[in-house]
Amino acid sequence: MELQAIRTCLAALSTHTSSQQQIDGLRNVCNTIEAAEGKFRDVCGVPYLLGGSKNRSHQLNKILAVIKDNEDAYEKVADSWVLHSSASLQQQAVGLRFLFCTLSCWGYQVG
Repeated sequence: MELQAIRTCLAALSTHTSSQQQIDGLRNVCNTIEAAEGKFRDVCGVPYLLGGSKNRSHQLNKILAVIKDNEDAYEKVADSWVLHSSASLQQQAVGLRFLFCTLSCWGYQVG
């Protein structure tokens, strides 16, 4: 999944696309983050032992930068999908997965 596709999926959270399309898009974003995290670990080993100067241009850092740029989408997932009582079970599950996979990756982002 390219960075532009991730931007599109995150932007779809703020539009009137169907709930299932939003869920599928966010699920694809989670798959991409998890795959990039795996590649990062393969290349770098234990990410927390890095000094911060290594692999600044790694795909995982680029993905997280896109998510930070779309903070409104991140907050919508947290507020409307995870914390809101009217969210569907699918929204809650995918929302939690998104929050967890991005949370586990925040420590890897440098600069």
